[in-house]
Formats: sequence, C-alpha cells, structure tokens
Amino acid sequence: MGVEIEPLPGPPTDPVSVPAGGLVVNVRSSNPVNTVLEWVLRDVTLYPNSPDNPFSEGTVFEGSSFVIPSSRFVDGHEYSLAVRATIRNGAPGEEMWDSKAFRVGGNLLEWADETMDRNVLPANTGVRGNRTDHPMDNITGIVLHHDGGANHTTFRTADMFKQNWASGRTDPDVRRSGYHFVIGQDGSVSHLVPINERTIHAPGNTPWGESANSSTVSIGFLTPRTMVDGRPNDNIQITPFNTRPYPATYDAMVKLVAYLIVHHDVPPRVTTHSRVLRVGGSVDGTSSSPSCPPVFAPNRFTDAEQRFDQFLSEVSALAGVQVTRS
Repeated sequence: MGVEIEPLPGPPTDPVSVPAGGLVVNVRSSNPVNTVLEWVLRDVTLYPNSPDNPFSEGTVFEGSSFVIPSSRFVDGHEYSLAVRATIRNGAPGEEMWDSKAFRVGGNLLEWADETMDRNVLPANTGVRGNRTDHPMDNITGIVLHHDGGANHTTFRTADMFKQNWASGRTDPDVRRSGYHFVIGQDGSVSHLVPINERTIHAPGNTPWGESANSSTVSIGFLTPRTMVDGRPNDNIQITPFNTRPYPATYDAMVKLVAYLIVHHDVPPRVTTHSRVLRVGGSVDGTSSSPSCPPVFAPNRFTDAEQRFDQFLSEVSALAGVQVTRS
C-alpha cells in the first residue's frame, strides 16, 4: 500500500518547474479501496531540508494537496520528497508512504527560453578586434560592464545593440565592446559571443589573479546615461538616476549571472571592470575603467560596495551557491 505524489512522476533527471506561488503537491492513495478513507498526513520531508516553512502534521482527505513554497527550492538542484500517512479509520497503524526524487530546473531555464536571444554572432563579427576567435580554455568567473552610450534614442534593447555591433559600423554612436552577453534597458538579453571564446573587454587581472580577457565571461548592460550627438556627454553630472540600471535590467543581470553559474558551470565569482587591475609599467595596479559600471564603483557612489554585496547576495540566493568577489 502506498501513496502517489504528483506532479512528480518520471525519473529524477526530468526537471520540475516550480511556479512563483510554490510547488503544489497532490497526495492520493495508490489503492482504489482507500479513495474515501480519512487519513493523517505525517512526516512530509523535503531533502535537503530547510528550517524555513516547516510542514506540520495535519488531517487531510484523499485528493487533497499542499504547497511547498518556492523559497525552499534552488534552480538546478536535486531534492527528495518523502510522505508518510496513517489511515485514521482503517486498521490500527496501517500506513501508506512514498518518496520521489526530482530536480528543479524550470525557473532559470524558462526565463532564458523566454528572454534570451541565443543566436551568437558569426566568427570575425565586430570591430576593433574585440573578438579574438581564440578559445577560452578555463573560465574562472564573470566580469560586469555598463555601456553608457545607451539612451532612449540609441540602444534601448539588447537586439538593437547586437544588430549595430554586428554591422561593424564605425559611427560614433555605435558602442563597440567585447561582451559575451548584453542586457537591454527592458531586460532583454542577447548572446553575442560563445562563452568559450576569449574577448577583449577588460585588460588586467581579476581579484582572483587571472587574466580577465583570457578567462572570464563578459556581461554588458545598457544604462540610461544621457547622450549628445550620439556620444556620452561627459559634462553631464553622473548621478544614480542616469547610471543605475533600470529595474528590468537589474533583474535580468541577477538571473543571467545565476543562469551561467547553474547551467553553464561558470565558477561563482563575479567582479566588475573597475576592479580588474592592469599589470606592469606606469599603469600597474590601476583599472582601465575605474567607473565601470558606475552603480558598483566606489569612486562614484559611497554605497557602491554595499550595493555590489547586495547584488552578489541576490545571485547567491537564486543560484544556491555562495557567489564571491574572489
């Protein structure tokens, strides 16, 4: 005698999508004779277990369901749900039980399917040699950039940026880059260059001691910095309003970094262009772009370090691993 746990059929390798409202689990008897019996649901345990939102013993009826909050799950991780029930008006001690192993794989995968343009650009596409067409044999982390040339009249979406960059134009308003991914002001995402290809995006070494250009995935996001005649106007005061990413952009940044860590095995290390330091000569120990991105640059905002820590904390929660700066 046992119970059936739905919607967890299939092998553990099949990913289960967990809606924002939580995973609705239906428990029913596998024996048709017991379809009308009242029973007590006991020992509902989710492994790995969490002290949050514990389940308590309660009286349920055939066909009833309960919800496991989405906060209990991390995308890409494996879980096991065990259920034991005692029939209340059956033979004393008569029990039903079952367990199911499953992998959560819906949240970030569905987001990527719905949001990301995965069609990378052909080899030798781009300008200024920012594409190397050389393999990146060992990915060690992620570097964040901003593209301050974006405003409402230039590149608001990732696709607008991608198409202009792909054209190889040299117009002043074409923002040239070595990004593997670009995020639009609307939260759209375009994959520009395969993540296993080196790009030129941040000369120098990361805080963990590796060459950024040779070993990191580069993500650029479009910010609403004011433009004049297609160029960034350096005479306009840099403020939180015109340099911080829009909410949709920030949300996509968190999800894209978590997605790369969970589903592409990118090590959970993240830094910014401003924290990549050059080596040798008169520029030793300096950044080639100390304000990139301004939202996380201490030379722009006094709370930049706290905001960067908050960003890493949000990525950590979504990826289910501790994401660090080094």
